[in-house]
Amino acid sequence: MPPDDQDNSKPPASSSDSSEPGAAHGQKRRASDLIASVGHESMGEFGGLMITSPGAISDAARAVREKLGESPGTTSSPRNPQYTEPARADSPAASLAEPAPDAQAPAVQASTRLGDISSQFGKLIIDGLQAVSGAFRKGKAPETTASHPQQSAPAPAPVGPDLESRPAGLSDRFSRLIMDKFRAIVDSRFQEKVKPERDSLTRAIDATPNPIVHEEVRRNMDAFERRAQADRLEASAVQNTYRSALFLVEDPRKQSCLDATERLLLALQVVRLAAYPDQVCSGRFATAEIASMESRIYNLYPSAAAHLVTEIALYNEFRSYSGLHIVLPADELHPDVESRDPIGNGGMNRSYASQIFQQAAMNLHYARNGVSGMQVHYRLNPIDSSEELVALDGAQLAINSSARSINAQELCHDIAADQMPR
Repeated sequence: MPPDDQDNSKPPASSSDSSEPGAAHGQKRRASDLIASVGHESMGEFGGLMITSPGAISDAARAVREKLGESPGTTSSPRNPQYTEPARADSPAASLAEPAPDAQAPAVQASTRLGDISSQFGKLIIDGLQAVSGAFRKGKAPETTASHPQQSAPAPAPVGPDLESRPAGLSDRFSRLIMDKFRAIVDSRFQEKVKPERDSLTRAIDATPNPIVHEEVRRNMDAFERRAQADRLEASAVQNTYRSALFLVEDPRKQSCLDATERLLLALQVVRLAAYPDQVCSGRFATAEIASMESRIYNLYPSAAAHLVTEIALYNEFRSYSGLHIVLPADELHPDVESRDPIGNGGMNRSYASQIFQQAAMNLHYARNGVSGMQVHYRLNPIDSSEELVALDGAQLAINSSARSINAQELCHDIAADQMPR
């Protein structure tokens, strides 16, 4: 039968037919090589795995057929080059043709699932970054995307309960990982900034003969730095606190009326109160309002509290940021009976550093307000450590703490104005 009259509906012979010439076999071999070379260009890398999309294979097939000079969907007969016949299902040309709709369904489903997995993975990355953004600088825990409705993204199609149950856990772990990395970086930079002042104070303390004090100061410095980082204090607050403590130990001008032991005790207690502001107390004295303000300043502006104690201990005077100037006589600055035993009375005795701070703060209050229009001086009687108010003419006045109105905000401004918010 002539080729034109042949029934095209009949299936052609198998591709493995022994009558097929070697030229056709070589052509098919060349087609396979071209498919590999063209298809390789359409590969995409995802997570270290090479995944070829069905569309890329189809494009590669069309490119191979064009290079072979064939029309899509046909194959030439080795017996008659002018004759074309439909591609068999098991022939190389058929494998190059686009799959039928039924055959495409699994590939499309696999592609859709791959897209869903990619969307889920991208959502985990975004959730982690959104949870970290801004929260770390504010000292807050990472927030989930539920608290950020403005950052919602199109939800991917359901891909199965096994994948849907993972995002929250993965997102939380990713957020914690990022937060840990950020904390490590910030902690490292913070330690680098305070290291020179810490090393200087440590060397000065180590030069003293008491090893117990050495260990105590180190523990308090560690606790202070941890609190400063947790409360987001500036590194300069720690640096300046250490500088004040160093001045107390070394007394660079050699003007202090206090001996080395008293100054060392002050340095130790200043660092301890900076680390634990809640340990500030008024003891048996009527200075509860001042003690509350002192604790607040040690908590928020520790270097300001340390500076006040250092100025009084070294130079017997202090000038506030509002211009008030106070002078405390040397015989009033030595530790009283209570502050010589700061851990006595169940730990409720007033420390030596708090004694100096509260004496100075009370005198700032009376320098601003006076008593009945008179300028007075607040002091601790060096004989019995009692509180006294003395007028400029030497007359002793009674202390009425219930009638005294202390403006804590004004005192905070006098002591820490340069560090308070404007």
